[in-house]
Amino acid sequence: MERLVLFLECLNKWVDDVTSQLRLLVQATDTWSPVAAATELLAVGAALSGRLKENGSYEEQLIACLQPWPNDIAAVSSELRNIFERIAKRRERLVALVRSTISASKGGQVGAIIDPQPITAALKSIRGHDWSLVQIPPATSTFSELREVADFYSAVANGLSPAATAERSRRLAWLTAVRDAFGPAPQRANILQNLSSLHDLAVGMGFAGRYANDFKIALTEFGAVQFDDALNAFSALESQDNPTASLPTYGRGRINAINATDNLIRTTQLVLQNAENSLEVLIQSARSKNGNLDSDLAKIRRALTALTQLFGELEDNHAA
Repeated sequence: MERLVLFLECLNKWVDDVTSQLRLLVQATDTWSPVAAATELLAVGAALSGRLKENGSYEEQLIACLQPWPNDIAAVSSELRNIFERIAKRRERLVALVRSTISASKGGQVGAIIDPQPITAALKSIRGHDWSLVQIPPATSTFSELREVADFYSAVANGLSPAATAERSRRLAWLTAVRDAFGPAPQRANILQNLSSLHDLAVGMGFAGRYANDFKIALTEFGAVQFDDALNAFSALESQDNPTASLPTYGRGRINAINATDNLIRTTQLVLQNAENSLEVLIQSARSKNGNLDSDLAKIRRALTALTQLFGELEDNHAA
């Protein structure tokens, strides 16, 4: 019995000693904290996933960091999507590191959060630095998992700014293309109304040609996406010159809205080009024929009048 008591005492001392050593491994310095680094990486991933809201409370942001993210994100640049995919692959390990410090765990089970302060401090830091990763990882580490966190943190920190710059450029280019096509303040309802009229006119007069079905499909797909939300998210970038500071904004505006809009613009241009070519054929045909000249010219006049009226309505909506 006495030996058992001594053994238990030694075991408790050994557990305390191991626990102290493990805590020293993740202990923060003036320039580096592996737990804060994991939190910042999770915050970047959560922001790009659309789950982390910039104006949310720290508690809400913490939940967004620790809970699973959707696979489909709003980023349009391959550079930023690549960063998200790399963080997402390591998400479970990063979450485990964070939880090991802030949670009460027992028997391998995840416990309740008992000390959110390290997470809150890390979230405050990354927000205060405009979503840039500014910690300085140590040159060496004796623990492989912490070495991996340090190396990955450095890789993301170096790639985040160029990726954010590429994302901002792609989004502003899309915004310009949309405004060129639909006017300075486009709205989904107006676009659908005007282009549906164009579709009916082009099909009715036979000018849509082989693009008639594609045009109808493009209109249907566009009507099913959140175009206005994507436009608002992209427009918000115009007031922010620092690409990295807009990181949470890159989580807004689903890519399906972008693709559907691009497809609608492209299909509309093809239909208009086909209408122009069809009118040219009618004109040339009318000039070369002696019979049915009045009928051909009347058809051309009707087509030109209808197109002129429709584009007059489009211009009015652009100016509105």
